[in-house]
Parts: sequence; structure tokens; C-alpha cells
Amino acid sequence: MKKFCVWFGLLMSTAVFTACGTGIKNSSESSNSSVSMQTQNINIEIEHLVNLGSDPQAYMLYGSYRNEEEYKDEDGSYAEKHADDYDYMTLQLADSEEYEVQILPVELQADTDFLNSDLAGKTDEELKDEVGLTDQQISALHEYWQYNHMRVNFVERKKYSEDGEYSYSTNNFFQFAYEVVGDKLYMGLEALITDEEDETKLEYYVQDREEWTEYSYGFDGLDLILSKDGKSTRLKSFSMLYAEKKNEGIYEWGYAENSTAGYDGIVHITMSTEEGYDSSIEWADGKRAENVTTQIEGNQFALTWDSTYRYDYELGESEESEGGKLTGIFLLTARPNGGADGGLSICVDGEWYPYVYDSTAYWNGELSDNLATDADVSSMSEQELGELKENQTAVSSGLMGAFKEQGLDSAKIDESTGTVQMDNNVLFALDKSKLTDEGKAYLDQFLAAYVPVISGAIEEGKVSTIVVEGYTDSAGDEAYNLKLSEERAQTVADYIKAGYPELANVIEVVGNGENNLILDGEGKEDAAASRRVEVRYVLKTE
Repeated sequence: MKKFCVWFGLLMSTAVFTACGTGIKNSSESSNSSVSMQTQNINIEIEHLVNLGSDPQAYMLYGSYRNEEEYKDEDGSYAEKHADDYDYMTLQLADSEEYEVQILPVELQADTDFLNSDLAGKTDEELKDEVGLTDQQISALHEYWQYNHMRVNFVERKKYSEDGEYSYSTNNFFQFAYEVVGDKLYMGLEALITDEEDETKLEYYVQDREEWTEYSYGFDGLDLILSKDGKSTRLKSFSMLYAEKKNEGIYEWGYAENSTAGYDGIVHITMSTEEGYDSSIEWADGKRAENVTTQIEGNQFALTWDSTYRYDYELGESEESEGGKLTGIFLLTARPNGGADGGLSICVDGEWYPYVYDSTAYWNGELSDNLATDADVSSMSEQELGELKENQTAVSSGLMGAFKEQGLDSAKIDESTGTVQMDNNVLFALDKSKLTDEGKAYLDQFLAAYVPVISGAIEEGKVSTIVVEGYTDSAGDEAYNLKLSEERAQTVADYIKAGYPELANVIEVVGNGENNLILDGEGKEDAAASRRVEVRYVLKTE
């Protein structure tokens, strides 16, 4: 029997390995349908079945859900009392120890990542230099990061006599990779393990996809309903269980992933019915709602505010406008990667919007493409971040306007970041780093639009640096591709310096080789699009 050792140095807490379960269908007509589910010995009445839409996402399950009776169990008798509620199944990863557990869980914790938070968002280079990981360990982590993850607790039984007598407990958590497909939840037992003879060697194990266990799932209000083999269970949101136990209201908050991912430009929401904690709403343009109140009934919410306020840092003026009201339904969700507190997803007019990120993740997503690699948004004030966002918007919109005037339809420019993507097939001949005549003509037109905007932004103190980055496709030798990408980026940088010597000291060159390939709609490499040179600006932060 193989001995599996969880790599505790990276995990936030310990877990055993595992697999699970199927049954309830989402309503396609209403978020308030009524369903009755008969189980072996439990009758579950579904009163407010939530319509999760045609394409439910994994983030809808982020968070902790728990059997209410087990949560309130004070003498540890729950497992014995409910030992016969459901059938049992065997959990085993590869040839490790076998575990017998009930087919339906008593607790579920869903997340994107259960590793230590200091690993989140780091590049491979940072994982090497700052954390001290090897290439092999980093490769194993990338396999792990392909999935969302769950820790799940079941009633477990162990035979302790030849007469078939069992002991029952809920002491072990088992870890799974999971995937959401429609109203189905698929879970595969997983583990990060170290080699017994070489502790620096890390391997990621996950059950073969055909061995993953299938559940049907849905939400009755804020409660998670899981079903398998004609039997079902109800797990309540841990946030609600805790609030009820403490006789308090709820306090849940979150940021959208970026300025375009939220509802109607809203990037930050706080819903609070807890005394002493305010509700709040913030929009992407810096506008904030004043005197926000939250009303909650079941999983329906209403946010009402008296007015909105926005301060324009560039003009030094404030703007005020009238109040408003936002209504819909919501789910309580957790922050990815073990983030503390809150997290929610809202549904307005039939569309779901996740607010499951913290402010650092949001601002990193908004600004990271235009920040220096050593910039730390977590150390910046809200005013500093707001000013950076306004500068980014001003520069990027200026570039968009200039490109439109020049008729540069062949250039791909990101509206938010102002990053320009140029086709290597226009700039260079195959495997060459010398500009073609067509490439020079294109760069002349590009620079006529780009330089006035960026030079003005540098003079105004908004931009500090221009970065020219080269990329290749994955064909051929990796070292050769890296060298070619560096040479091509340098060629473009030299052409800019020759025409605009005043920019010579603010241009940086980076060769990325076949890193950051561009994928097509099927997730396959788009070789032609991957061969490119990108020009981006870096915001001044000091």
C-alpha cells in the first residue's frame, strides 16, 4: 500500500483524501418554485428553488455549508444517531487507505485553492526566489491549480469487530477537485503528496475523471441541496448558522473581479443587517452611495441609498446625484483562496454577478498590467488607487481616440489598459528580427498616434515607462524562441528611440518567448496570434 503524505507546508490546514455524489433539477422558469424531495428517511421540502441560469459557475459554491443538526451537536452523538440515514461508499485514492463514508456529506467547504495565501497570485519566478520552490514543485502546483477544490466531511464508519460492529464519527475531512456542469457537481478525490525519500519532490494526484462522483445540486433560498441515488440532504450556509447562533444579522461584502464584471458598473457591495456595520456600494468610476440600507427576506435583497457622491481628484471637485434602489436575489459565497469574511453573488434581472474578491485582488486585476512588477497595491490608500485608476482611464481613452483618428484598425488595443498588440507577421519575416518595409510603415503610423498621448502623460506625471515585449508561438526550441522574442522587442524599441530620442530613457525591453500563448475559442494555441510584439505603458506610482 502506498503511503501518501499531504504537503502540509503549503496547505492552510490538514485534510484526508476523498470522493462523492446526484438528484435535484434547477427550475428554468422561476426562482421561487416549490418541490418536494422524498429520501430514504428524510422529507425535504423545497420552497424557493434558485434559478442558477443556463450556465452555473463554480463560484456559486464557494463557501461553507453544514448540516444544521450536526453543527448544533454538543455531545458528539450525531454520527451514531444518523448512522443509517444513507448508504455508504468507499473512498480511496490510488492504493492508499480505504475509507467508508455515507454518500451524502454533513459539511462542505468549497474554494479555488486551499494552499497558503502567500502562494496566491505569485509568478513562477516569485515562487522560486521568494518561496524557494523547485521547478518540479511548481509544475505540480500548476496541475493542482487547474481545478477548484472542496473539503468535505461525511459520517464515516469503521469496523471494529469480526461481528460487523462499527464505530461512527465525523472527524475526517476529505479533499476533492470539483467541477460544475449545469445542475451537476462532479468531485474527484485528490492529494498533494511528497516523496518519502525526497521531501523536495511534490506530486499531485487526482482520481481519473471517469471515477469522479456525481451529485445533482441546487439552492433552496440560501441552503445547498445535494442529491445522489434518489436521496438528498440540506446543508445550510455556515454564515447563516453562525449569525443565528449569535443572534446577529449578516455582514457580507465583496469586490467584482474587475470594473466590467459587476452589475451596472458596481465594483464593491457590502450587505449588512448587523448592528454597527454599514452597507455600502461603489462604482467603477469612484462614485459611492450614501446612507445605504439593506433589507433581506430569505435570499431576496433590497439595497437602498439616499444619494451618490464622487470626488474628481484631477479637477479637485465633488459630484453628487440622486439616490436609488437595487433588488434581486443572492447567495452567500466565500473569498477564493481562503480569503477571510464575506463574499456574495447577486442575481439581477436573471443575470448572476460574483462579488467574491477582496480589494487587493480587484485593484491588481484593474491595474496590474499598467504597474511595475514591484508595485504593491495592498500598501496604497484608496485615494492613491483611485488616482491611478483615473490616470489609467485617461491615458487608455486617449490612445483609443488617437488610434481611431489614425485608422489603425490592424492594431489590437486593450480599451482598459491601453496595451497595443502588433502582429509579427506584419513587422518581421519568418524567423527574422529585422523590420520589413511593411513593418516600418506600420510602426510609423502607430507611433504617430501613440507617442503624443504617451509623451503628454509622461510630462503630466501619469506614466513612467514604456515596455516593449516580444512573444512567439510554441513551435521550435524554447531557448531559440526566447532569444528571437527578445531580439524582435529590441528591434521595435530601437526603432522608437531612433524616431523619438526623447523616449530613449523610458523604454524597457522584455522577451517572453513562448510564455503567455494566446488560445482560440476551443482552448487551443492560436499560433499566428501568439507571435506578436506588445507595447504597454507603466503608471507612475511615486
